[in-house]
Amino acid sequence: MPNARPNADVAETLHVLDASAILAWLKQEPGWEKVSAAMDARFVVSAANHAEVVGKLIDEKVPRADIALMLEEFVAELVPVDHAIADSAGHLRGPTRERGLSLGDRLCFATALAFARDHPTAVMTADRGWSRVRWPGVQGVLMRG
Repeated sequence: MPNARPNADVAETLHVLDASAILAWLKQEPGWEKVSAAMDARFVVSAANHAEVVGKLIDEKVPRADIALMLEEFVAELVPVDHAIADSAGHLRGPTRERGLSLGDRLCFATALAFARDHPTAVMTADRGWSRVRWPGVQGVLMRG
């Protein structure tokens, strides 16, 4: 069983940022200050969520060079989707299907679960669907609300 403490403060908690949190920070949308506080402490991003952010910015017609500049400012540890994280995300499909979590959401969650074995861990998101997800060792942080 993970040893994460659900009420650990931002400085002690490793935050795994999903794509919605990153986009809110980049655009200074509501809740971006909470993301900024997590970034001042300790955070990681799944490579899959990084790809989601790039894709969303492409959908918004942001030029490739601008995307590179925007994300250059966003210094994060990109966590690769290895076999263990991919397998975990696949197994999360059943328990999260009713809550509407996408593959990107499950990869983010699986990344958080991987870190939760050793650190208090939280997923930061703007997606309200996450508020219904409960898993030992991983705290959900809804950045808006």
